[in-house]
Amino acid sequence: MRRQNYSRHLTIIIFLMISIRCFPQGSLENKISKNAFMLELSINNDLDLYSILYDRLLKANGILNFGLQTGLTFSTAVETGEKGYSVFYPIKGYFLVGRGNHKLETGFGVRILGFVFPDINVGYRFKPVKNGFVFRAGYNGFVLPGGMNNLVYLSIGYTF
Repeated sequence: MRRQNYSRHLTIIIFLMISIRCFPQGSLENKISKNAFMLELSINNDLDLYSILYDRLLKANGILNFGLQTGLTFSTAVETGEKGYSVFYPIKGYFLVGRGNHKLETGFGVRILGFVFPDINVGYRFKPVKNGFVFRAGYNGFVLPGGMNNLVYLSIGYTF
């Protein structure tokens, strides 16, 4: 009887050791680089925006990821030909959808310039799972008192 208990306990211990070895304790979220600094250029016929952005991935679970982005945006009006610029403060929440390095990016936020302007974007993001080069491209739209501004954006940066 005692011999059976020892062999049963030994079997359970061996099974647990194999299970622990097969299923490591580190989660996917701990292995993904969560911070990024980026330089962005957004353009249309009337407006150029130059941005310095900080990006923080808050939730990473494989296919669907969520993060926040903030920074400084410098604006020049192309059509008026006037010298000078404005400074916006963008604050945006975004979702990254996809596996691996290639993601669909959708975001909603605001740009602050004395007033609060709604801001949306849809685009592509190349983001390595670990540290490395980040590339973004897509559509950005935000509302100013004169109407909707539709821009195309390109960003490059580094994730860590």
